[in-house]
Amino acid sequence: MTPLLTGADNAGMGAEDERIDFKIPVHQFKPGNPRMYNDFLTLLNAEEYPYIMISLMTVNPNRDRNSGFSGNERISVTIAGVTREYTVNCTMVHCNDDLVLNGMQTVKLTDFGLIPPVRLKGIVKVEDKIDVRFGFIVNFTD
Repeated sequence: MTPLLTGADNAGMGAEDERIDFKIPVHQFKPGNPRMYNDFLTLLNAEEYPYIMISLMTVNPNRDRNSGFSGNERISVTIAGVTREYTVNCTMVHCNDDLVLNGMQTVKLTDFGLIPPVRLKGIVKVEDKIDVRFGFIVNFTD
């Protein structure tokens, strides 16, 4: 999966309010179990909502890009048309001219109005809570 960096949204905002938006095509996820892929697309209502949107809300463009950072960042996540905000413990490290952002967040599917699928009369269940591990390469341009 290659997320598309859609750019910073800073119209009319101060520098402390800048954000970076990621638009991730749902159909580009690579399934661990190809037989469950259609269930995944159905769960996320991929026909109506073909993208997962993630916004890094507290980007500080004045932060020294040559040094790393570890701490909490505010993000918003939109899945199937429902948006939730999280404070995520993440790490940003400098790599050449880019920043690499890594972290992990536990989310509940039901917080996004999604009902975890159940198959084979309850023998196969998807947990409501899932751990999302992520990594993005952020490239700043003028």
